[in-house]
Amino acid sequence: MRGRRRKPPPTRSREQKRLQIINALGHAYSFILLIDIKKNTLEVVKSADVAGPNYRKENLTNELQKEYIDSMIAPSFQKSYLEFTDMDTIESRLKEQDRILRNALSSAEHANRAKTAFLNNMSHDIRTPMNAIIGFTSLAAEHLDDREIIRDYLEKISTSGKHLLSLINDVLDMSRIESGSVKIEKTNVHLPDVLEDLKTIILESVHAKQQKLLIKMQDVVHEDIITDKLRLK
Repeated sequence: MRGRRRKPPPTRSREQKRLQIINALGHAYSFILLIDIKKNTLEVVKSADVAGPNYRKENLTNELQKEYIDSMIAPSFQKSYLEFTDMDTIESRLKEQDRILRNALSSAEHANRAKTAFLNNMSHDIRTPMNAIIGFTSLAAEHLDDREIIRDYLEKISTSGKHLLSLINDVLDMSRIESGSVKIEKTNVHLPDVLEDLKTIILESVHAKQQKLLIKMQDVVHEDIITDKLRLK
């Protein structure tokens, strides 16, 4: 019986493959590197006068790549070689980068919409204390001979001016909000005083529209609270 021809062991097969590569390339190359992309392995076939599997069966990890570059690549070129990697890693990094950019774009668009809505509301809110200041100034001019009425109007103008200043500060706070550094001022506040101030601010607009304003506090358990008074208004 004829004996079956035995297959060469894997080690001999690899050695033959390396020799074939060396013979095919000749002696013009002092260094030959075999990279199997499918298996994700790297193997030095020839280095100077030595041929052998110095990195056989090693995955192309970052540690292996750096070890190879440190020992085989001139220092001036090492940085550029570190940028090379397998396609799977490149695609993974590109997908991650794309995800980060998309999230950043979505956040920027959301912030832009919020800023636009804020400025639209603020432009309307600023008109209220401005109208109060103009209205009470005109009324004060009509009662120059009555000190008590003048004093009352001046107090109302002062209240409206402070509220207007708080609105302007809110606009300036936009930059602090975007950077996450906005601070809330916690102070003791008496709610009836806050309502009285608000009444003073909007009363002129109410009268200009020939409307009536009625404010009632009912079933309020705690009239004294801790809050940011300007932002509450």
